[in-house]
Amino acid sequence: VQELLFPAPVLRVFLQICKKNKV
Repeated sequence: VQELLFPAPVLRVFLQICKKNKV
C-alpha cells in the first residue's frame, strides 16, 4: 500500500504543499 511509501507525517506535508500550490 502507498502508506508504506508515504508515512502519515510526509503525507500531511504533501497535502499542505498541494494546498499552498492551489492557493
